[in-house]
Amino acid sequence: MKVKDEGEICEINPSHMFRRSACTVEFKSLPKVDRVDLGSFRTKPVLEWAIDDVIGWMIHVARKYNVPVEEMNMHRFSGCTGAILLMMNQGNFVERDPAFGSILFEELQKVIEDSHEQFSLPSSNCSSVLDLHTANISDESVSSNARGSGRKWPGSRKMNSNQEGSNAQNQNNKRPHPKAGNKLWEFIRDALKNPETMPSILRWENREEGVFRIVESEKLARLWGMKKNNSRMTYEKLSRAMRYYYNSKIILPVSGRRLVYKFGPNAADWK
Repeated sequence: MKVKDEGEICEINPSHMFRRSACTVEFKSLPKVDRVDLGSFRTKPVLEWAIDDVIGWMIHVARKYNVPVEEMNMHRFSGCTGAILLMMNQGNFVERDPAFGSILFEELQKVIEDSHEQFSLPSSNCSSVLDLHTANISDESVSSNARGSGRKWPGSRKMNSNQEGSNAQNQNNKRPHPKAGNKLWEFIRDALKNPETMPSILRWENREEGVFRIVESEKLARLWGMKKNNSRMTYEKLSRAMRYYYNSKIILPVSGRRLVYKFGPNAADWK
């Protein structure tokens, strides 16, 4: 299989896991297609993504965050089209890729938001794609949680013309609400509640007192950098940012203990 990227065509061998060389990417359990244009996903809404568009998008995300492609569980997404991705919630992404599933999910949400403004699809096209994939998706592809998540499909229409016009107006006026965890201390708090990062990257030393230890400092910094679209984030930079919370008594250092901190009296919802 060949991959086209900015004028270059790279060979892909579907029988192996990812292995990168000058212009070669080899990987396992990927679809048997002749070529993948890594930029084709940009030219269409997520609902119309084919399997190779999903591959191209995942490679784009990996490069965006300077993540070696072989570290992503891309073979776990090998049967996914854009329609299937739209039916998946964050838990489905994390199940397939514990390390980078959350990042992939967040990146997909950004693409979906952009798609609302860039593309509009005929109702017959969207409905047929939705019906086709809903009828054929197994539990292995998408869990029942994804089917019941109530996710809205960009461009899909299952309503009469009056409802459609009203919904379109509401969509244009709607703005995404800020998500929890946008501040560093909130990110740390949420990571301590996430079984994918606790206790492997952070762990509680004394939960009742709000004392926690950073176990993998560079991995924590890397995850924070991914969240903030900063591929150059290091733990040195992250720790400097944490010091700003000392005066506000949101996060405090534990004296004499390296990489051990505690939530201060002004930190909320950490218990």
